[in-house]
Amino acid sequence: MGDDVFGLVGRTVDEKVRVDDCIGEGGFAVVYRGFHLAFEQPVALKCLKVPSHFDSQAQAAFLAKFREEGKMLFRLSQHASIVRVFDLGDVETARGDRIPYLVLEWLDGEELDALLKRRSEQGLPALSEKEALTLVRPAVDAIALAHRLGIAHRDLKPSNLLLANTVQGQLMKVLDFGIAKAMQEGETTAQRSTRTSSGFHAFSPQYGAPEQFRSKRFGATGPWTDVHAIGLVLTEIVVGRPAMVGEEHGDFYELAVSESRPTPRSLGAQVSDAFETLCRRCVARDSSDRFQDAEALLAAMDAVEMGVRDWIESAPA
Repeated sequence: MGDDVFGLVGRTVDEKVRVDDCIGEGGFAVVYRGFHLAFEQPVALKCLKVPSHFDSQAQAAFLAKFREEGKMLFRLSQHASIVRVFDLGDVETARGDRIPYLVLEWLDGEELDALLKRRSEQGLPALSEKEALTLVRPAVDAIALAHRLGIAHRDLKPSNLLLANTVQGQLMKVLDFGIAKAMQEGETTAQRSTRTSSGFHAFSPQYGAPEQFRSKRFGATGPWTDVHAIGLVLTEIVVGRPAMVGEEHGDFYELAVSESRPTPRSLGAQVSDAFETLCRRCVARDSSDRFQDAEALLAAMDAVEMGVRDWIESAPA
């Protein structure tokens, strides 16, 4: 059970969704278990936190951008590996402010970070590169669709990848598309500085790319930012622990911009030349040296399975 910070448990949102209990809270949102009265099905209600440093103008921009992103999320959710979106809106909290929400399909399963932690606690070896590629491929395919539609996730990490139990069997699902981007809309430079100094970030520093920390030096974020995160996730799966470990934001900044890149072999994993080359290119410090989108990454993943290292090194970005 999570902390019902918005005071929604026991209420019915927009006469559609009965809110039964709070199941968790993250940096961006609070998630509730609900029941859709018309569909007569359990659903997840994800309520986004409007950052406290947003002024009224930024809050309005955030809500408007969220509604815009929600329409695209609905299109994306037709992909089997992206959590389905049923509805969106905004609701008044117990405090009297309004927050945006998404009504999502209810998923049973295990987040990738929980799976990796459980295996580590049980003393099991890290997964193989073949298992890593098989696990992540459906998610990369879903992200490739988003990139074709001009959308980058910008906050990919193991806790946003859910191994869901479906009628077709277990399937990796991508969570939280669009949230990080919506968080950044409407901010002034001063507000962005306040966000950073207060410890709030529209991405997870442990999985951040150089351009997310220092955009002026390393360029804009985009699909290549997701490729970087996928490289870190693949590395974590075969190593058995996160590729970047630190205590504070500054620690992750130093790791993200370092010339020494976190690859499987640099962290002690025994992997093929092709897999090491794939991960090294994904996490290149200069975004132009990475695969430029998930479509290119998928082609490289195919090459890994065939053991074609030279092609991966020379493949078009």
